[in-house]
Amino acid sequence: MRISDFAFCPFVAVLLLAAGGAFGQAAKELPPQRPLATTKAVVDEHFDALNRCDWKRLVQQYSDGAEFMLQAGQIVKRRQEVADLFANFVKPISQGGLCGLRVTPEHTFLVGNTLNVQ
Repeated sequence: MRISDFAFCPFVAVLLLAAGGAFGQAAKELPPQRPLATTKAVVDEHFDALNRCDWKRLVQQYSDGAEFMLQAGQIVKRRQEVADLFANFVKPISQGGLCGLRVTPEHTFLVGNTLNVQ
């Protein structure tokens, strides 16, 4: 399973959008994908990587066809663009990022084959 198999709460998307502003900054070379065996492992890995500002671990869970839904209907499509979004998030606050912010899942629920995380 990969993060691209899931949908996330707009709250996380708002945080990422605030961190990134425009998505102009290109991220480093993409790391290889690293699918995990269970839904819980994917969610745990994502939030741990997010809270540690570990760009490589964040990006490893996204497929080439990933779509990340942001506030107001904006959609970031493709793995590279999602990687760019996270590259902005993992910057220190002094550089406009949100590194150091603690993000935790409050509620998870399935809708069909989509896991929603709030």
